[in-house]
Amino acid sequence: MQYLSRICQIIISLSIVIAAPFVAAAETGKLALRGYDPVNYFTQGQPAKGSPEFSYVWDGERYLFANATHREMFASDPARYAPQFPGHCAASLAAGHVVAANPEHWVILNGKLYLFGGPGGPESFRDDPRLARSAEMNWLRIRKSE
Repeated sequence: MQYLSRICQIIISLSIVIAAPFVAAAETGKLALRGYDPVNYFTQGQPAKGSPEFSYVWDGERYLFANATHREMFASDPARYAPQFPGHCAASLAAGHVVAANPEHWVILNGKLYLFGGPGGPESFRDDPRLARSAEMNWLRIRKSE
């Protein structure tokens, strides 16, 4: 009986140590993607709201996830799942403008998640791959001036 009690104590201690970074992360950072789960775009092919129960802070933003598995996937490789221009419409950036993105309008191209302000953005990016390069150049310019 004492042996089982000790095993339970060890399991509880380990779970606290493992969960601690996620709990701390949940308490800081600006909400990213309006609370949508970035991993869901890749795994389910659609946007889905995340839960504050499963959050992770990366690059100053707090991301929410639909489940612990998605949070762990993101934590292991955030750059793979995070949107290319956090909070900004990729099509507008390509044109040199700054417009807020809507997580309901998106596309994954070359393994990267792009968000847009409206429904026309994803189609324009699929039709013209040069737009992604223009958006990236303008994003770098805008980031330097901030």
